[in-house]
Amino acid sequence: MKNYKFYSARAMIVLLIISLMTGCGFTTVGDPTATSSAPTLPPAQPTIIMVNGTPQVVYGEQFQTPTANLQDANPVQLTELKFIQNGTKVTLFAKIRNTVSDAIAKDVFFEIYARDINGNRLYQDTTMVKYIFPQEITGLSHQFELMPGFVVNNIELRVMSGVLDHNLKYSQPLEITMPSLQKTESKSTFTAWLENSDPYTYTQVRLNAIAYNKNNEIIGGGTSIVDFVPHKDKIGVSIPVEALSEREIAWVEIYPWITQYSASLQAGKWWDTIEVKDWNFEVNGSMQFSGGAVLQNLSKHLVTDTYYIITLSDELGRVVLSDTGYVDYIWPEEEILFASALQDVPFTEYFPDTSPSTTQEPSATPQARGFGGLARPMSQDTYPIETPTNTPEPTEIVETPEPPGDDSTPESPTDETTSPEQTPTPTATADPNLPEPIRVYPERFTVDLIIVPGEFGSSQLGYNPLSASQAALTDDNQARVSVVNNLNIDLQNAVIYVLVYNKDGQIVGGGQHLSETIKSSSATEVIVPVAYHGDRENLSLKAFATLPKEALNLP
Repeated sequence: MKNYKFYSARAMIVLLIISLMTGCGFTTVGDPTATSSAPTLPPAQPTIIMVNGTPQVVYGEQFQTPTANLQDANPVQLTELKFIQNGTKVTLFAKIRNTVSDAIAKDVFFEIYARDINGNRLYQDTTMVKYIFPQEITGLSHQFELMPGFVVNNIELRVMSGVLDHNLKYSQPLEITMPSLQKTESKSTFTAWLENSDPYTYTQVRLNAIAYNKNNEIIGGGTSIVDFVPHKDKIGVSIPVEALSEREIAWVEIYPWITQYSASLQAGKWWDTIEVKDWNFEVNGSMQFSGGAVLQNLSKHLVTDTYYIITLSDELGRVVLSDTGYVDYIWPEEEILFASALQDVPFTEYFPDTSPSTTQEPSATPQARGFGGLARPMSQDTYPIETPTNTPEPTEIVETPEPPGDDSTPESPTDETTSPEQTPTPTATADPNLPEPIRVYPERFTVDLIIVPGEFGSSQLGYNPLSASQAALTDDNQARVSVVNNLNIDLQNAVIYVLVYNKDGQIVGGGQHLSETIKSSSATEVIVPVAYHGDRENLSLKAFATLPKEALNLP
């Protein structure tokens, strides 16, 4: 009996120690280079409510309400919060501030809750901000979709956790300048220059745009991802407008984030893999942007996923258009022709009852920004075009940058958790009495091209089996190309590039097209849409065909 009691008491002591250990939360210093993942949420309990007489499933509460922060302020705070609902799509906009002057807030996790008028939870998600620099104010744009019939009454953005790092010597390397709103007949985009002051090329950079009206109210925005931001350089960026509740904006703010998915690439000889042998882009009298380049793989290896960044800016230096994409394959020592897809040149708008702001004069012909073989950035001289409508200068859209703050380094990092902030309200509707806007097209342009070489890869094919020839204009906007498939199997599709040259041998236009099936060991005629600057007479065409990754389901 004594032995039984003795071992029972000892077991109780061990259980007590284990219980105490599991109840304590010990915080370890996070690795500044580590990739963080979102916390896993426990299974939600469904609740059924009636929407317009139809039963719908929503999610019940999963967590207890956090303890109120009545005494100590959270180091990361919300300064603005608003949402816009358009049908089933809801877009959340927030301004977030790191109130600490000597520490970087790292891996800050936010939880998003959307509720209806009865408090039922319609949506829940988690997002993370990798870095909020000392005293920095950054912005968040986040869009989600609900089931039909759901109406959001309130959105909560809760700061769940994060790390204050007093030791990390790092400052914001990314800067946005000259943001603006550009429009075409079919879409609207926010554009800007994005400059990277670091000696590293960053990947997967997120951009968050927040637009304001003249009453300082948030009226829209959007978000996008830039795959590559070259080191010690600047590029044009564009963000699709995901929500805009008013036609006229006063200014737009764009906030770049280095994310948990970002990588930093050092400069090296890999930048010299792809050579730009010739290039040019033009805008014609119909306000169509086209052109291309001649590229060569200088290595003896297959290069996959070569990235291009094309920026069209106007006489005021504002980004009008940013075009990015990939060339999937460039075989060893292969010379290829590349052409961008045709795009309409955007315009800006201002309303007659507003006086356009004084804008800066366009600078003289810009100097080329090339510096060796780094990213091969090149700048084309500005040139005038025939504009269909030439109206007074547009209202300037001004950026409101926030300073990154100090970068002091005293103590070790600490974890900080905050409680919810909730103050958003739905946006007001657009004023139906607002007069029709006046469109303003640019008069002069500058074009920049940056080629980011891809990586050495492998494929089931050791060569490019396609040959393109006999390129000729069939009318003012189309070219016919003969494509030969030298394989004894059909290809699902091919990418056809066409460059248009004038009598002096200069590239003055082009176009591209993704064809349908290319039959084995035979020729297939492909029609490619093209645009060019100048008269149709005395023009010559060159064509090139290559494989996209999906042609053979290649890796």
